Amino acid sequence: MMHKTRKLNIIRKVYYYYLPFFIKYPLDNLSQYIRRSWKSYHAKPFCSEFPINVEIETAGFCNASCIFCPYTVTRKNSSQNFMDLQVFKKVIDECANFKVENIYLTLMNEPLLDKRIGELIRYAKEKCKSSRVAINTNASMLDKEMASAILDSGLDHITFSIHGWTNNTLKKVSGMDYNLIINNISNFINYSRSYDVSIGICCLKTRYFTKFDYLSGQKFCKYNNLPYVLLSPANRSGNLDEKLICQLNVRRYNKKIIRRCTLEDRPFTMMSILWDGDVVSCCNDWKKENVLGNVKEESLLEIWRGEKYQDFRGKIYNQKPSGVGFICKRCSESI
Repeated sequence: MMHKTRKLNIIRKVYYYYLPFFIKYPLDNLSQYIRRSWKSYHAKPFCSEFPINVEIETAGFCNASCIFCPYTVTRKNSSQNFMDLQVFKKVIDECANFKVENIYLTLMNEPLLDKRIGELIRYAKEKCKSSRVAINTNASMLDKEMASAILDSGLDHITFSIHGWTNNTLKKVSGMDYNLIINNISNFINYSRSYDVSIGICCLKTRYFTKFDYLSGQKFCKYNNLPYVLLSPANRSGNLDEKLICQLNVRRYNKKIIRRCTLEDRPFTMMSILWDGDVVSCCNDWKKENVLGNVKEESLLEIWRGEKYQDFRGKIYNQKPSGVGFICKRCSESI
């Protein structure tokens, strides 16, 4: 009998590589809707004793101007800096004492703007040998020197966020140079063949994303044997300005009641740490509306089990009073 995992891999391969455009394109949105609907009736998750996944923003900067991202609205003109190395090591050292499955050295930033990233990945891998260390990047800074640094560091996974497969589309969506990006990604794929690192491609379907973009991306990923993940833009908890909301055709929400978070039930599984040590509710808390603690002042375990985190979870899953402006009531990822 064929193993269940192998069956799923075959289904994914057929879906990503061989399904015709006119079938797969509408199915992407339908599959997301079904996933979210199924989760809405699923039992409340069990909170682990320590975060299963940890996101760490090693630097607060980004060099893109993506129309689906609140960075240019909420953070570009505010104070941003690099995470102190001792704070980073404190976080990793504590993670080493628990069963953390994934350590993402990315949050609301472009990780390759931190020139220490290779050193930081290596430290995380040495301390947390059983954890998967990953980054998500736009690849604009991925020259040969940077590629060598992160490959030699022992990185487990890298996701490339590329939201257009022509120069015209990518310029409109993120302000990036398509030729630079695609050359950096292609060179990295070639460099990585002798390393044990997995690679993914993530693409958001905006109003500028055309059929040609879709087919070009599919062709590139098929040629390089990479999964081709297409997602629809989220409203980022209402942190996008009105102009971007209209461009993306996403909604503003002010829900009266919410039952759960469909982003992997993050309040029970993931901790998000900003460069200054603040722990926020998730990657959509761009204005730090819901700061749950600071890793400079407390341990991760104290924050995770603390009163603020418990209250936050209760407001989502137990319908505790949360107020009209509660961040998760405005989020398209809550149901």
